[in-house]
Amino acid sequence: MKVIIIEDEPLQAKQLQKVLKRVDESIEVLAVLESIDDSVSWLSAHATPDLIFMDIHLGDGNSFAIFDRVDVSAPVVFTTAYDEYALKAFSHFSVDYLLKPIEEAGVARSLEKFRRMQGGGAEISSLAQRVAEMLTSASGKKAKERFMVSIGAKIKSLRDDDIAYFMADDKLLMVFDRSGGRYFYNATLAEVEAMVNPTKFFRLNRKFIAHIDSIAEVLSLSKSRLKVVLKPTPPDSDDIYVSAERSALLKNWMEP
Repeated sequence: MKVIIIEDEPLQAKQLQKVLKRVDESIEVLAVLESIDDSVSWLSAHATPDLIFMDIHLGDGNSFAIFDRVDVSAPVVFTTAYDEYALKAFSHFSVDYLLKPIEEAGVARSLEKFRRMQGGGAEISSLAQRVAEMLTSASGKKAKERFMVSIGAKIKSLRDDDIAYFMADDKLLMVFDRSGGRYFYNATLAEVEAMVNPTKFFRLNRKFIAHIDSIAEVLSLSKSRLKVVLKPTPPDSDDIYVSAERSALLKNWMEP
């Protein structure tokens, strides 16, 4: 099994490598990466590893920003000292999350879950259902309802239900309202994902977070991959695809 470790604390990274070897001597650590930028560069230039161990807090920011900049198709085990991040970790379809200090039993459990997921769709479907349940239970917490957006020198407040979708455009984040108006919002897509009401908004991919009422149509391209049509139509008119991993979550989320 080939893995990479994304961890900005050298002692923690070294400890995790030792634990991995004790649990399974055949594991090969391809790289230890210390920052968001290093991780994006490595993932863009190398073949996909079998598994990623990713610390949530890195020196240059929250590691969820990695998903905004590069497609991450490998399963992820998140590591954190704060279990409040567990829900968001699962929303990225992770295998598991480990609380620090990392112990051998926890790593063994995560690897076993990973191997079961490789065996077929049942475990993945079970995980998707678990994520949907977690999102439902989290919906009672206070979400951000008003967003201060700008266009040129003008600043205005948009209610969440007036927003059609958020779109990442290079290093900028744009907000589109129901009438097609577009504005800038000073945040990343990962930060917005943590702010919005999860019963109203869904992260489609690394470019779009959409309001439920802005999803005009969902098309099935295969047994596991979906295409989403938004209203109003995004300016570049590119097709919007949802990965196989997130398609099950989208279907569960759209059910009443």
